[in-house]
Amino acid sequence: YTAAGYVKRNLQKADFNVKKVSGHGKKREMLIARFNGCVTTDRKYADKPWFDLPDLSEVQVKKATVIGAGIAGLSVAYSLVKRGWMVTVIDKHSDVAQEASANPAAIIYPRLSVNNDIDVEFYLAAYCYTLYVLQLLQSKTKEKFWFDDGLVQVIEEQRYTDLVEKFSFNKDFLTREDIVSLLGQKCEADNQVCVKYPSAGVVLPQLLCHAITHECGDNLQLIHAEIDEIKFIEGQWRCLTGDVSVNETDVLIIASGVDVNDFGLNLSLPVEQVRGQIAVLEKNLESSQINTAINSDVYLTPAINNKHYLGATYSRDNHDVAMDKSDVEFLFKSFDKVRHNLFNDDSIIDYWVGFRAMSKDRVAIVGGLPDQNFFKSEYDDINHGRKNKSYRAASHLTGLYISAAHGSRGFTNSFLCAEIIAAQIAGEPLSVSKPVLDYLNPSRFIINDLKRS
Repeated sequence: YTAAGYVKRNLQKADFNVKKVSGHGKKREMLIARFNGCVTTDRKYADKPWFDLPDLSEVQVKKATVIGAGIAGLSVAYSLVKRGWMVTVIDKHSDVAQEASANPAAIIYPRLSVNNDIDVEFYLAAYCYTLYVLQLLQSKTKEKFWFDDGLVQVIEEQRYTDLVEKFSFNKDFLTREDIVSLLGQKCEADNQVCVKYPSAGVVLPQLLCHAITHECGDNLQLIHAEIDEIKFIEGQWRCLTGDVSVNETDVLIIASGVDVNDFGLNLSLPVEQVRGQIAVLEKNLESSQINTAINSDVYLTPAINNKHYLGATYSRDNHDVAMDKSDVEFLFKSFDKVRHNLFNDDSIIDYWVGFRAMSKDRVAIVGGLPDQNFFKSEYDDINHGRKNKSYRAASHLTGLYISAAHGSRGFTNSFLCAEIIAAQIAGEPLSVSKPVLDYLNPSRFIINDLKRS
């Protein structure tokens, strides 16, 4: 009674149920209090109520639907299946990993910045978790899709020094190597050094995506359909093709790439399409000596099944799926700065073109989708910085989540982003800090616009 009474009196923002129960032994009565959560009626500017997480969805059956059968969508499905959920994945293609995730070979390594600690925190966590998942999935299949032979990166010496001094990376994570011994020549710029990530590597995306679907087993259903519209009707999200309802669900996750704003939900997320091209090159005698991925302005994989993969270009204006010769020239010219005359036009045996989804701030969009009308009404004056005004907690579209705009880093960060979403859906403790959650939060774009208005 004392504890319950103290909490009820002194934690005014807490919501409790208090009831009498009979005690054991001698006849007596006790009071038991159950904590139901915090009442968020009095939130200040400094509390950032617009970044509050969605309320836990009440579901009778653990079933969810994901739109998008690329790495982002399949990662979410995998995280939910591990928690005992049944997941339906809908994609306009008849197989998984058919668009950006059809990249023939992707490199896995962390994104490090001296000036953005939250970004580093997110990408380090994502990288480490992805290594764990890749090793786990690879151990369960005979077909090789994960090549953990390390990655060599050519960067400015000052940047390397700043990173090591700031983060104190140990040698198992990042080491400085001799450029000549690794690359066979010096780099064109004298101020560049060669660093190695021993645990990094190359993944074959389509094989990985098939490994995920196999691991999910009967708890994962794939539906081939092109969704034109999503509507919230009678407490459920209906995925429609024309007037036909393809699927109905309490919990829906959008992970479909550049078309995230095209489902009639009045979303205005700043997502753009970025074209990337990769050259597939035949292994030669000299290139066969490369046994680790090399990354500078472009990346080259070691020979995998007698093929090297050289990529990737970035173009916002080119929407052609055919090979662009100027892109090939760019790839060769960029790699020549690292290793001269290793390949030429005769080395090309194939190419790949894909279109990534990238956000305006180049950060993934992950979490519950905000109710835009509520945000624009409740937080319309935050540009004045009224620190003493009370605000209501953020309102979200019930049971609707997103994992999108992963850019060129989808295979490094999708697994952790999926865990973030799955934990929110299941009401579990989250695997990253609140600043990282805010960094990824879809609400950030609305709030930034309101602050500037």
